[in-house]
Amino acid sequence: MITPGGTLPNTDGNFTCQDVNSLGGNDTPYTSGNLGKGWHELDLVPHRLITKNNQNGTNAQYNVLIAADNALNSVEGYDQIFDVQIITSPSDSLNVFSDPSCSLIVGPQLIDQTGTVTGGIDDVIYRELTISQNANTTCVIEWASRLAIGASQFSGSSLQAYMFESEDFTKGKRTVPIPVKDIVAASLRKDMTATQGGGDIWNVTKQASPTAVNLGDTCDTSVTNEQDVEIRVEWSVIPSTAGEVLVVTNIYATNPAAREITINVTDTISGNIGAGIVPLDIASSGDITLQPNQEENVLTHTFSADAGVTDLSDTVVATYSDPASSGLAPLPITGQTSASFDLDTDGAGIQPGSQDNTTAVITDTETITGNGLSYAALGMAAGSANGDFTLDGVAYTLATLLDQNDENLLWTSDLQSAANSVVFNKRVSVPAATATSGVLSDWALLTASDGATASSGSSQSPVNISIVSTALIDLTVSVEIPVLGPSETLACEVEVKNSSNVVVDTLTYMFDDINNVLSIDASDLIPDVYMLSVSTCGTLIVDGPAIQTADLTLPAQPTIDDCSDTASFVLIEPEVDAPVLVSVNKVTLPAGLENDWLMTLAGSPLIGSVELTTADSNASAFELFQDNAGPLKLAPGEYTIAETLKPGWEQISSTGCEFTVTENDTGTTQACSFTNRQLGTIIIHKVTEPSGGEGFGFTHNIGDAGTAFTLNDANNQTFMNVPAGSYTVTEDNPAPTYSLSNLVCTEGSQNSSVDVNNRRVNIELDSGETVECTFTNSEKGMVEVLKLTKGYETNDVWDFTLTGPGVNVSASTPPTRLDFGGVKLDSGVEYTLCEVNIPFGWRPIWRVDTDGDGSAETSIAYTKDTSSVIEPELGYSEVFNPNADTSVDYKSTSTYCVNFMVDNGQALVFELNNVKYYKVASYPPQEEVCYVMKQGYEVTEAHVANNAYSLGYMRIDSCELLSTLFNSHYYNNRRLPAHYLAGKLLKAKVYQSLGYAMCDKSSRLMQDGQNLLLHVGYDGSYGYMPRKYARTAKKLALALNKYSRGRMCR
Repeated sequence: MITPGGTLPNTDGNFTCQDVNSLGGNDTPYTSGNLGKGWHELDLVPHRLITKNNQNGTNAQYNVLIAADNALNSVEGYDQIFDVQIITSPSDSLNVFSDPSCSLIVGPQLIDQTGTVTGGIDDVIYRELTISQNANTTCVIEWASRLAIGASQFSGSSLQAYMFESEDFTKGKRTVPIPVKDIVAASLRKDMTATQGGGDIWNVTKQASPTAVNLGDTCDTSVTNEQDVEIRVEWSVIPSTAGEVLVVTNIYATNPAAREITINVTDTISGNIGAGIVPLDIASSGDITLQPNQEENVLTHTFSADAGVTDLSDTVVATYSDPASSGLAPLPITGQTSASFDLDTDGAGIQPGSQDNTTAVITDTETITGNGLSYAALGMAAGSANGDFTLDGVAYTLATLLDQNDENLLWTSDLQSAANSVVFNKRVSVPAATATSGVLSDWALLTASDGATASSGSSQSPVNISIVSTALIDLTVSVEIPVLGPSETLACEVEVKNSSNVVVDTLTYMFDDINNVLSIDASDLIPDVYMLSVSTCGTLIVDGPAIQTADLTLPAQPTIDDCSDTASFVLIEPEVDAPVLVSVNKVTLPAGLENDWLMTLAGSPLIGSVELTTADSNASAFELFQDNAGPLKLAPGEYTIAETLKPGWEQISSTGCEFTVTENDTGTTQACSFTNRQLGTIIIHKVTEPSGGEGFGFTHNIGDAGTAFTLNDANNQTFMNVPAGSYTVTEDNPAPTYSLSNLVCTEGSQNSSVDVNNRRVNIELDSGETVECTFTNSEKGMVEVLKLTKGYETNDVWDFTLTGPGVNVSASTPPTRLDFGGVKLDSGVEYTLCEVNIPFGWRPIWRVDTDGDGSAETSIAYTKDTSSVIEPELGYSEVFNPNADTSVDYKSTSTYCVNFMVDNGQALVFELNNVKYYKVASYPPQEEVCYVMKQGYEVTEAHVANNAYSLGYMRIDSCELLSTLFNSHYYNNRRLPAHYLAGKLLKAKVYQSLGYAMCDKSSRLMQDGQNLLLHVGYDGSYGYMPRKYARTAKKLALALNKYSRGRMCR
């Protein structure tokens, strides 16, 4: 590649590059890989083809094609292939590389428009070369391909140059790419002013040199990765005539190429002087030679228009000619460039003139873009106009580096009264190991003292210097071979391919009997991921991976250490007459069941068959068939491998299990693979609450038939050997007696879903998986009422209601046993049972069946509230009067209710015994009631005598003693802890004897209370106890009180 700032032609007048030393040495300017950055429109890109005839004693003549991408979507890339020559004396005095026997016939440049030469390109230009050379000689052929005007807009990431070994573009393709995005276009730039005449008119121009900067290889530590640039701003005064409009246009042309180009521009000033917009004046520059990589002011076009002119605009068109020639004829350039300027939209319009001499101030603004790029102002050339640099309003220190994150650098001139100029010396730079691109942008504005302005460039259309840098990486590849014998030599080659699978370098190693380890650099590689392989090395083979990957991409914060890398190959002698082996692999779904599969190999060369039982526990590893001597060696013939299928499995695929072995298969291993999927199991369980439910029907789509089935409680339906897939099982509606209360599935992968509302499970059965789904049905409950009047079953009429979600029924006695028509109740749902229309003077005593024997034995307490919450541990509330807060006539009827819930399948029994208010009929009338508990329970003398309660050493065996204790304030005084505990313990024992349910907690509390009273020697005569026991006594008393209030053992 041409060095940064280098130009062509070379010292011998050719548009090719010259090697400093030997052909293809480390200092060669050529590369077989990506050509990198720094190539621009109209550059002549040098190419080289090296041909060798290695046939002893045989001369050779052959044809090759050289080609290049020409056009895609009407945009040209390369437009010329020319100066094809053999590099030898006298064409190139420095590089006499070709054998004198080499001769070359170059065919005309042709174009293929089939779009089939290489993928995605419409047109390809090419030339056919006929090459002749003697045996054991080398020919070096070079040529240049020109980048067309417009190549910077070529679609895609790169332009390709090609070589083909056949005339039909099918064999021996070699490719050398060039990146498109950093190609700089050949372009025009212009500005325009118009001023009413009658005074001096200011004009300002500016140019940048060079227009493109290539900071080169930032991995090269011998250079500084920086370059100085020059920006020249000139201003002048043009006299004008009163009554006219002076129009001034400045036209600049950019030659980005690394060689001279001839340009001719034609500029047209247009405007409206009363009859529409028409051309007013045309000026041409004539042929001008543009220097390499420069922008020049090629024409300043002035014209005096009528005072009434409007709609001024300007258009310039440039044509190009190429100083290089193909033979005697110059190379044509068909492309043109153009630029336009509308004074009203792109400029300041027609400005008023001044009849006096004016002064002016010039400002110049500078900025840069591009990651890692920076610039600095070094000063101004001698003779420049005076002025000052500022940065964000603060004086700028010369040589201070600025990057794209800094404010714009501003230079402001001293007051100017005449023509003058300023030349800025600036420097652009980039850190080491940085591949980037960007632009140094500049624009100048002249402001006259009368307010008129003139500019060269603007923030929207600045004067640009394009900047690129590369990071070319050296990859050192070492190759080690076995030690050679005396005088023995061996040539080996390593191919280096980029990520587009294009060979970018071929490294040649010449081994002898002294050197068996050699290292060669693949130099100047652009950052990319490369694949390395040994393409030839005699009969040796690579010991290890045949292809190695070298990741040469740069990290986010690169250093010089990232500019080099290494790779190595070790080659060994191959095994002599390597046999053909055969292997088999077992893949199971699910994984982990690869062992114990019987494989049978059969084939015509075999005597009988050979069996293998898998045992490697690895789904990706192949196992070799064995015989008595080790791995089985196959003779040529046809073979088949079959497996013995296990129960509960299905085979879903097999590859490579029928094959033919030929003589050419030496050293290979035939590979057969079986993939089997384990069949699954689906189990449907039925559970009922309570147990014992029968006759629940199901439908499903498992298997071909999908036959419905019926399950009873604790039964299941099992489906074996079910292929992996999606299945549905739905339970028939069990209403009204049952409802589906729960549906749950257990499986290895939790990917099945349940739908309780629709009694459906969607099963996702994986390979070998067992999915078990349990449908739980809850039997609905009932409520029954036993109605007593004064303790007896009578034929009296009493009215009841039962309400709740979906339930609103009523019933009346007789008979005395009611079930409300057998209405079904959902478990866990609150219902309300009420006795209504109770005559004045009557009140029900409620009892409930709490032990499930069908007989109501537990009394329910009353509350003064108009409602009552269900106690969760009991399943029912206290008795309440919903009309307790309502004022009614004292002889009105009353209502008493209980809120309750039923369990699954429960028939909850309530007993309501209606008695008069003034007499409780819980006991026969002849018994004397000595005390009535708060909940309405009556305690009789006989009851106390029959139970005889013990409180420590104190015995309560009469109604008189019980009433005395309950009515004494001593036994409700917490300051007398012994009395306080004795009173609460007595009350708990009375309630327990009257029918309160017991539980472990209540039994333990009563026993603990009795033990504590015994421990302190309580006999009823003294209420105090030691402090260390008092706290425990109070806690026991409070807990016993909770039991007495019915809030324990529900």
